[in-house]
Amino acid sequence: MKKTRILLAMLGICILAVGCSPANSAVEKSAGSEVSVSEVEEEASEENKNSADKEDEEDKVSEDTSVVEYDTEAYEFFLSGEGRLSVDYYKENRKIDEEYPSETDEIMKAFVDSGKEYTITEFKDELNTIFNSKDNYLQDGEVCAMRYAYIDCGNDGVKELALKIVGPTPNEYENSFNFIIKEIEGKLEIIHIYENWSRNDTAINEYGLISGGGSNSYSNHGYEESYINEDGKYLYGYYEEEELDVESFGNYEERENIDFTGLDEAICVYSLRLEDFNPSNPPKEYYAYRVCDKESFESIDVPNLYTDSEYKDVMDQFTKHKFISYDELNAREDEKMKFIGVTDEIRNGDLPEYKDIELEGLPISSTDDSDESDDITATDGSIQSEMAKVEKKHQEYENMDWGSMNQTDMNFTTGEMYNLWDAELNSLWSRLMEEVTPEKKEKLLNEQREWIKNKEAEVKAAGEEALGGSLQPQLENGKAWTLTRKRSYEIASILAETLGEDFEIPSKVKESFIKE
Repeated sequence: MKKTRILLAMLGICILAVGCSPANSAVEKSAGSEVSVSEVEEEASEENKNSADKEDEEDKVSEDTSVVEYDTEAYEFFLSGEGRLSVDYYKENRKIDEEYPSETDEIMKAFVDSGKEYTITEFKDELNTIFNSKDNYLQDGEVCAMRYAYIDCGNDGVKELALKIVGPTPNEYENSFNFIIKEIEGKLEIIHIYENWSRNDTAINEYGLISGGGSNSYSNHGYEESYINEDGKYLYGYYEEEELDVESFGNYEERENIDFTGLDEAICVYSLRLEDFNPSNPPKEYYAYRVCDKESFESIDVPNLYTDSEYKDVMDQFTKHKFISYDELNAREDEKMKFIGVTDEIRNGDLPEYKDIELEGLPISSTDDSDESDDITATDGSIQSEMAKVEKKHQEYENMDWGSMNQTDMNFTTGEMYNLWDAELNSLWSRLMEEVTPEKKEKLLNEQREWIKNKEAEVKAAGEEALGGSLQPQLENGKAWTLTRKRSYEIASILAETLGEDFEIPSKVKESFIKE
C-alpha cells in the first residue's frame, strides 16, 4: 500500500497527516492512507498544548491574508478552448487501482496512459472515446453536458476549478463525473475525480469538503467524507455503513442462534472505517448500534442501552465485534475530519453554482446547477413521460446479458434495479405529499406504512431461500425492485390524478405485474 507523508500548512501550524487515494462509490475499492484513532487523539492533545500560540498565529495570518486575491485567468483560458489540461500530477501522486478498478479509475487510466495534454474540446472527445470503448465497464454513450464552478479548497483564497461532465456510467445513462482541477507550477492539473449518480449523491462544497452517500441494498446505505486541502492534496476522511435490518447484518456475521422476533423496535447497526479500503490489508472497523422505530427509523432513547437492555443481550451474541455507542462512533468521525484540517467554516461552506460550457455539438442543459444530483424526472414535466423514462432504464437492465454475469454481477445489477425504482418512488411520494389534503395525506401515510411493512416481510422471505449464500442478495433485491416498481406506478397514478394529468400504465407493464 502506497503511503505519502503530507505537510498540512494550516495558519502556521504544521500537522502531520497521510495522503491517500480516492473513494468514488458507496462501496470503496482503492488503496489509501492509514490514520488511526490513537494518532487522532495524540494530535488533538498536541494541538491543545499549543492552543494559545495557535490563536496568536491565526490573528497574524488573518491580518496578512485578508486582502489576498487570486484571478481565474488560467482556468478561463482553458474554458475558452485555448489552454491545456495535464494529468502529470495525477500520474505522480494518485494511485489508480488496476486490480479492482472503479469507473473513475478506468477513466483516469486512459488519460494517464495517453500521456497527452488536452484542450477542453479534446478532453470531451477523449471522454467520448473512453465511454464507448469495449475494454471497460462504462456504459456506451457521449458527453451530453459540461459545467464548471470555481471553488476554494482549504479556504486560502486560491481558486480551483470544478468541472462536471454529464454522461453515461455503468449504472445509468445521464450522471456526472466531477474533475477537480488546480493550477500547479504553471500547469492546470487534474487532482481528483469523483462520480455522482441518482443513488450515490456526492458533492464538493466551496472549500473542498467532499461528502455523499449511496444505497448498497434495500436496507443498507453508505456515507463518506473526504477533503482536498489548500495544496490540492486529497485526504481520506471516513466511510460509515448503516444496516437498518439487524437480521441482514447477522446473515454475514459469526453469531449464535438469535431470535429477533421478540424485539419491539428495530436495531440499526453501523460500521465505521477511518482509512481507505485496501483489499490486501483491510483497515480496522468500529461497530455501533442504536434502537429505532420500525416504521420511521427515528432513534428511540432506551435506558441503559449499552449496559443492561434486551437489545444489548442480542448484540452481545455477535462475539466477533466489540460495540461502541453510536455517539462515540460519531465522535470518532468528527475527530478524524478535524485531524485532516476540516474546520467548522470549511464544513459549513456552500455548494458551488455551476455554469454551462458552450461547445460545438454539445447541448446546453436547463437543470439547476446549484444541485449536485441529476434529477431523473422528465424535462416536460408530465408524469406519463417521467415514468416512461424510468421504465426505459429498467428495460435496459432487463435486456442485459444475464447469462454472461457471475453471481456478484447479478447481485450488483439487481441492486441497481431496486435503487432505480426506490429513487423514483421517493420522488413521486414527496411531490404527492405536497399536493393532497391533510385528510388524504393521513390515509395515504397509513397505506404506505402498511406497504413498507409488507414489502420488508416479502423481501426477507425471498432471501431466506438462500440464507447466508451468495444468491441471497439477488433474491432480496429482485423482490424489492419488483414490489417497488409496482408501487411506483400506483403512486404515479394517484399523483397524476391529483394534478389533473392523464396517465395510463402501459399494457406491457401491466402484463409484467401479472407475471410477477
